[in-house]
Amino acid sequence: MKRLYQLLSQQWFLALLLTTVALGIAYPAPGKALSKAVGPKPFIFLLLFLPSIMIKSSELWGSLRSFKAILLGLFGTYVVMPALFCLAIRPLGLDTPEGVGLVVMGASPTTLASAAVWTRLAGGNTALCVVMTVVSNALNFLLGPMVLKATLGASHDIALGDVVLELAKYVLLPIVLGQIVARVAGPRRATWDKPISIGSRLLLILVVVQAASEASERAHDFSMARLGLLASLCVAAHGLAALAMEIGGRALKLDLKDRVAAVYVGSQKTLPVSLKLLQLFPGNELGVISVVMYHALQLIFDTFLIEVFQRRLRAQEKSAAPMETVPVAQNAGDAGA
Repeated sequence: MKRLYQLLSQQWFLALLLTTVALGIAYPAPGKALSKAVGPKPFIFLLLFLPSIMIKSSELWGSLRSFKAILLGLFGTYVVMPALFCLAIRPLGLDTPEGVGLVVMGASPTTLASAAVWTRLAGGNTALCVVMTVVSNALNFLLGPMVLKATLGASHDIALGDVVLELAKYVLLPIVLGQIVARVAGPRRATWDKPISIGSRLLLILVVVQAASEASERAHDFSMARLGLLASLCVAAHGLAALAMEIGGRALKLDLKDRVAAVYVGSQKTLPVSLKLLQLFPGNELGVISVVMYHALQLIFDTFLIEVFQRRLRAQEKSAAPMETVPVAQNAGDAGA
């Protein structure tokens, strides 16, 4: 019970996010008014621009040599996850909004914020995680459309060039601009961390409420049983993706800290880009429920993984400690002789 309370206190934003979806569907007027006045695009741009300001370029260059880990992260994000989502939606149907929502999420990159936070809390290689995340997002304008064409191309009309251009504008460009601002700001940006974190969450709420309001007209088609099935499929897909990254990391002989980064990068998906991609498929607005649900459940699931990884790292350090102290003891004995 205590652990559940701690989890809920840590994940208050996820509760707020799910509440926003429910309220947006039940009372769509504010969301529709905001959508008509501004639309989600400026908010999505800012959601990718602001976190990228806090990414240290020194971390990026320092870990770019880890090609195997970076390739494993890309493989998980753009091959393993789309394949798992395609399998997961079979009970739902590819032609359903919630099915489209999950498959669209498969084409989105790793989340810029939480993957690094969870990796750091678990004791993993945070610098490597940041590099893998940035590469995943930077290449999304090329890899995302390819995933959409492979998964939804047969059932939906997808203009590949248009999708590439949209993702270049709303995913690649904000990251590049964020790094430029980071260079100009220098050490001053260290004081921006909390305002950017709070601002990003508020922006995400504004995007989600617009998406939920668009889905309100078809919400009556969504039963509690279907909601439970969707939640189960999200958890299964995420768990299998994390397992695939762990197995892949072992096969590539990555150390445990690098595997922690690979697990989080290869199995987490970002919410803003997923919502952006969902707009490309009119009539599937209810897919916002799939997108938000996966985002929430992945973070709850990964919270429990933190303790698992911490135990493994402690056990590894404990087993390595005697091997390191033996030579020291021998040298001391030799000196005494």
